[in-house]
Amino acid sequence: MNKIAVFVFLSIVFFQYSCKKSNPEPDKDIQSIIDNTLADNMLQDVLITLNNYANNYLTNNSSKIDTVPIVTISPQYPLDSFPKTMQIDYRDGINCSDGKLRKGKIIATVYSFWNLSENDSMTVELVDLTIDSINVNSNIVIKFIGDTTNMKYNFKTSNCIFSFNNGENFQIHSNKTINYISGFKTTNDLSDDIFLIDGESNGINRKQIGFEANIISSIKYVSQCYGGTITQGKLEIIPQDATKRVVDFGEGNCDKIVNITINGISFEIEL
Repeated sequence: MNKIAVFVFLSIVFFQYSCKKSNPEPDKDIQSIIDNTLADNMLQDVLITLNNYANNYLTNNSSKIDTVPIVTISPQYPLDSFPKTMQIDYRDGINCSDGKLRKGKIIATVYSFWNLSENDSMTVELVDLTIDSINVNSNIVIKFIGDTTNMKYNFKTSNCIFSFNNGENFQIHSNKTINYISGFKTTNDLSDDIFLIDGESNGINRKQIGFEANIISSIKYVSQCYGGTITQGKLEIIPQDATKRVVDFGEGNCDKIVNITINGISFEIEL
């Protein structure tokens, strides 16, 4: 190969490399969005479960619950003795009335009668709880911060790890305010339950990349949509060493379509 041919060859390689550097692939990684949304949906499911069982076993109210899980209260008597431990044991798997398969245990230590006065609280441990095929272990602190006409909760998680059958996992820490805006008076009909969620979270996604998530417009969780999912609201997610993502869940339609904006470029996905 003569000198001219070598020069031409190197020039072509340099030109191609320069083009690739000047036109990088657009940043469209959404793993943190997927994992954060999954965590919000699953943890909201846990709150609904705990709220309904606590209403049945610790107050004079009643809610629609599955009666197949083994529920134990200790000490059961006297009724006004606290703290009490409430354990919901789904054993090796129960097909619940909402169509979800649940396994494992939810263990809650409750410090007073539930949903009656401000600062009623419980500490919760999720022990290999599986909802459908996703496993979650976590410590949770829930405080009732409302009253009998305004059902509102503070919901904090720690050591919260979600695991999948393929060996992947992610972890999250969250601090949320959850407002029960519809359905809390119709305790035996869960289909009309609607919640507004505010707050923030941070974690490490399935790709082992850290992220922060902040709700900038209250997200709405609707129980009757796909068995419970987010249908409205906005949040921003900031992955480690990456650009902020703005996530718009829409205006309340029962679908899984979200709009994502990254670096001024918007696109839709189905979660």
